[in-house]
Amino acid sequence: MSSPKQLIDALSSVQRNSLSDSDRRALLASARALCLNLETPWESLQRMFWHQPAQLAALKICSDLQLFQKWQAATAENQTPQQLCELLGKDVCDPALLARLLRLLAVTNLLDNPLPNYYAQTPFTLAFTSSPAFPAALRYFEHIQSHVLHALPTHLACLRYRNPSSADLPCFQFALRSPVPAFQWLAARPDDQRDFGQLMRMYAGMQTPWVDLFPTESLLEGDDGKGPLLVDVGGGIGHDLVHFAKKHPGVAGPRLVLQDNAGVVAQTVVAPEMGTAMAHDFFTPQNVKGASAYFLHSVLHDWTDDDSRKILGHLRDAMVPKRSRLLIHEIVIQEQGGSIDTAASDIVMMATLGAKERSEEAWRSLLSSAGFEIQHIYRTAASGQSVIEAMVVG
Repeated sequence: MSSPKQLIDALSSVQRNSLSDSDRRALLASARALCLNLETPWESLQRMFWHQPAQLAALKICSDLQLFQKWQAATAENQTPQQLCELLGKDVCDPALLARLLRLLAVTNLLDNPLPNYYAQTPFTLAFTSSPAFPAALRYFEHIQSHVLHALPTHLACLRYRNPSSADLPCFQFALRSPVPAFQWLAARPDDQRDFGQLMRMYAGMQTPWVDLFPTESLLEGDDGKGPLLVDVGGGIGHDLVHFAKKHPGVAGPRLVLQDNAGVVAQTVVAPEMGTAMAHDFFTPQNVKGASAYFLHSVLHDWTDDDSRKILGHLRDAMVPKRSRLLIHEIVIQEQGGSIDTAASDIVMMATLGAKERSEEAWRSLLSSAGFEIQHIYRTAASGQSVIEAMVVG
């Protein structure tokens, strides 16, 4: 067995960019397991309830101060708290306070600490300077998600530990004392909705594009070039449709259709020559009939089985049996192993929307109850992201 020093040296030499995504994820899961194996139970609990909340608080304060952006703009490398306070501006932050915050970020490896009382940025903090989604994610967590998850134990106790159903008020409404569900609540608060939208776009951008999971060439086999080819239902501003159009530039214009609510499609990235954007509520009958494929990306995990059946029923009624295909880009939870991302997402969906991520068995049951049969599931080995291909039964 290697000595502790040899293990430390080997681990220190690992570089993220030198690994494939599957190897990187496998090593990350092993590293998390190693932490638990090395920690005492008290140390594990202390990390969860003491270290991580304090780390998030310190990070949020620095983000609110726009410290990382101003630090980067000044092209300053190793800096003391006093120097950083001067970058922030006179009397914006007490250097003694900033020193305490930076110390915590450094010992948790979010900042470098190359010399006593000197700090340097890391790729993590530099991400706050290049993407508005990073500070948006922190704001969303602090303003909304932390309150919802904090209330979940009490909420489930009130339900006598029943698995939440469509008849139950979601924890989101319980925690925030909201008379309306999460999406309506956000729609009435533009700043929070903007942060949520940036967070979701970043999340989607980190996923493997669906055109790299599903053999999109199959949609063109036997295609006569007439009628709608692909309808992206609840497709946001259209990134998935753009992926398809770029992969198949010969197919564009009215044959590719993006649908979402009017406020969302007004911000579409789909150029008119690339596809057609239209306002549509997927709880109403589908008005594009007989398309070769109807595509749903991260839609059904927002809804209970009852609501999902309503969405699927409208699509089923618009489809041509034995020809039209339903493509669902969602997480398929593994019953053993799997990733922390998928398991945590399931809890967040339950708390926020009363909804859930689904296992293969749950997907088969849901789709069968709505009149569909799964033809194939195209999976990513590590992340759980999959494309489910289904057709109307009969």
